Amino acid sequence: TLTWGFMPGVSGYVVYRDNVAIDTVAASVTSFIDQVPQADVIYNYMLRALNVCGQGAAAGPVQGKAVAGPVKPTGIAGQVL
Repeated sequence: TLTWGFMPGVSGYVVYRDNVAIDTVAASVTSFIDQVPQADVIYNYMLRALNVCGQGAAAGPVQGKAVAGPVKPTGIAGQVL
């Protein structure tokens, strides 16, 4: 999860992963969960604030690494009674 502080005068934020814009969020949003990355891969994230003049300078980069989720169970057997 990426988090940042609220900034007055901002109309939104653009989230970047490895220098590619992956989402734009509203000014009231101060966190972002990246749902797409592969586990055990290190990504670089940046954030740019938006206002009426365009995009501001990038904040970051910060590195993040997704971890593998729970493993799907196998070998489940059942019997209808």
